[in-house]
Amino acid sequence: MKSILGRPLTLERRADGFHITLQERRRSPEVIQAESMARLREELRLRLLDMEHQHATAAMRHLIFVHDVLGRQGWVGLQAMNSAVLRKAIVQLQMLIEREPSNRLGRLVDKLRMLQAAAEAREERAQAHAKAVAAGALDSSIEVSEASAEEYEASQREWDATMPAELDAPPAAPEAKD
Repeated sequence: MKSILGRPLTLERRADGFHITLQERRRSPEVIQAESMARLREELRLRLLDMEHQHATAAMRHLIFVHDVLGRQGWVGLQAMNSAVLRKAIVQLQMLIEREPSNRLGRLVDKLRMLQAAAEAREERAQAHAKAVAAGALDSSIEVSEASAEEYEASQREWDATMPAELDAPPAAPEAKD
């Protein structure tokens, strides 16, 4: 059948049921990535729903949050997440993988570990910056604005007026010793 139609057939799920359609030969990278993410989210959703314990949603809330952010915002949303949430989600995902191994979820763990390391580095930089500002090492009261040449000259004259006269005088010539 494939040779007659020239393209492979696929089974497509639609609102009104399943349909047999011709598969596109070339798909854009965006489509491939979207399909991959949809399969990943579907597998994760099925694993979370498969848990017997009725309090599983409370116990796996960090992983459920990762699942939801992945669905709403994609990888960009996960990149902005807190490292503590990612750390807990990784532990919860590893628990699911221990019950039933999965290559797709294993790759998700690896990706989450990278995102967690990046989040920790980002948080450390922000914390170091906050400490430096609190210690006065960085002056947080600096303002930068655009000014015309006239405004610049006026502010320069005001600044010069605040300078003591002895700083404004040319340096004295060194005395010669005989």
